[in-house]
Amino acid sequence: MFDRLSETSTLIRSTGDQAGVSEGNQQPMLVVMHGSLLGMTYTVNSRAITIGRMADLDIPIDDENVSRRHAEIVLEGDCVKLRDLDSTNGTFVNSQRVKESVLCDGDLILIGRVLFKFIRSSSIENRFFGQMYSLATTDFLTGIFNRQHIMSRLESEFARARRYVRPLSVLLYDIDHFKQINDTFGHLAGDQLLIESSRLVSKNVRQQDFFGRLGGDEFLVICPETDLNNTVLMAQRLSQLVEKWSYSYQSRKLDFSISIGIAGISDEMRSSTDLIAKADAMMYKSKHRGRNHVSY
Repeated sequence: MFDRLSETSTLIRSTGDQAGVSEGNQQPMLVVMHGSLLGMTYTVNSRAITIGRMADLDIPIDDENVSRRHAEIVLEGDCVKLRDLDSTNGTFVNSQRVKESVLCDGDLILIGRVLFKFIRSSSIENRFFGQMYSLATTDFLTGIFNRQHIMSRLESEFARARRYVRPLSVLLYDIDHFKQINDTFGHLAGDQLLIESSRLVSKNVRQQDFFGRLGGDEFLVICPETDLNNTVLMAQRLSQLVEKWSYSYQSRKLDFSISIGIAGISDEMRSSTDLIAKADAMMYKSKHRGRNHVSY
């Protein structure tokens, strides 16, 4: 999406005006230009934004070069200020290490290996980044996360759970007899079922969960800070919800169900691939049990 900058790149100093928040009720934003959070945007509002390695911060960065509580961004009057929180490796604005800095439109902020750009939310540039991020992360049909982004999130959540010894579970499902639905009612009916069922699931997962389409009729829900037992309860609730849901296409009622596989992080797992492989095996176990099951 963007040209990747090397860690030794020289940061170009901005000549933009100092960013104020009163003019035109503009809300400044941070856009990630390089690093593990590439393309993410964060709105700067009246509450301080905390950045660091701790999982409960506003912008958690899983990078050994980042301190647990590394920096914060705050509004003071009409100014947006960046403050280093006594980090070990420092916070840099336009290649200069700073303790505190009033941010200007276009400033580049380097924290660990993550490079942020500070811009006004009303600018054409901000709209461009928002559109590019949406194109890069969103599934074109359902509007939820696409395969590339949901798998990237899984890698990040797996690394965080492993580093801090925290629970992590995933829920993998596909739609039972989806090919038969396509063959009987047509691909438009199948596409509409994917769209409507995705909306149903989106409304019934938690705010902290990540929901994406892996491809075809296969979907993944990532459940951070959640053990296997609690994910099983959520899966059972989703399964019952889908089974009872009434879906019609061109006045024809279509009954359908989902087969769900669940896996939780364990000591023997070396990567996120192991976690999703376990969930995949459990999903196929559900199918072999006659479909419309939850296996873990």
